[in-house]
Amino acid sequence: MKIYAFLMLCLIPVSTFAQSQNNESCIAQARDNEPNEYALIVNTHHIGSVEFQTSLKLEARTRYYHLAAPEGQTEEFALEIADQLISDRLLSDYAYFEQEIPLAQTKLAIRSAEIDEELVDQELSLEQIQSIKNFYLCQLERATVIEDFKIQFNSQIAINQDEVLNYYHLFPEKFTSPVRNRLGVILIGVDPSANNDAWVKAKSVADEVYFKLENGDLFESLAREYSTDISARDGGDMGYQHLGMLGDAIEEQAAELTAGSYSGPVYLLEGWAIIKLIEQQPPKLNSFEYVEERATALALRAKKENEWNNLLTTLRENAAIQYVNIK
Repeated sequence: MKIYAFLMLCLIPVSTFAQSQNNESCIAQARDNEPNEYALIVNTHHIGSVEFQTSLKLEARTRYYHLAAPEGQTEEFALEIADQLISDRLLSDYAYFEQEIPLAQTKLAIRSAEIDEELVDQELSLEQIQSIKNFYLCQLERATVIEDFKIQFNSQIAINQDEVLNYYHLFPEKFTSPVRNRLGVILIGVDPSANNDAWVKAKSVADEVYFKLENGDLFESLAREYSTDISARDGGDMGYQHLGMLGDAIEEQAAELTAGSYSGPVYLLEGWAIIKLIEQQPPKLNSFEYVEERATALALRAKKENEWNNLLTTLRENAAIQYVNIK
């Protein structure tokens, strides 16, 4: 979002985020700390009401069509944003002070120059410009420190064969091949630009084909004779199809069929069609050997997420957190 759009949302008072105007770390100086009117307390941090309300509005602009949380969800949304601000303070402090993750100075310098360029034509005082810059640069500083720390954190997590096998057994649905239907089709095609008479004629042909099926004619023979689909050369056999590979109309018909049965004429964008379920392969759990590589990747990702969440939980449990005013 451009800085000017942000100003239209909420012009930050000069005093907010303006405790320091040098280039030292926002985290080290707690430059985004607000000792007066605040919404949250996280250890020694006093998260200002302006920062909280601004963060709330900025997130709402990106998430909701009406630029605000729907009625009945405002409290839940406010709590979510508050918890995100708390997590950002805890994780960035831990990364910077405990893990000694360096600042992304190049990114910060580039962003600072971008903000200067965006604000050059605005009628703002130097103090207001510094206040706005501090808001955005403090956000970026914490975000990049957390991002760099998370990369380091994840690089130290490994997984063994027993953990992968356990994951495979815990989540068999992730390694199960879905139902596959072997479908046949007799398509009486209609050109997209054709008039209504062509559609009426095609429906009449489809009804005739269906009548012949009901009276014992072979699906395969009728497909070769009438179908305009490329599968006509194979007696209408389209082969095995995973769920979701074909259009909704065909999928819905296939779901109602049993092996060997066929539908009545179905309207499609391409014309009128008769669908046959030739046979069906049920869901199948693939062997561990077959999916081991994928299982390893998924299990490792899950372990990283779990360890990261455990770290955040520990930081929150050991922190002094107060929700002062998040309405």
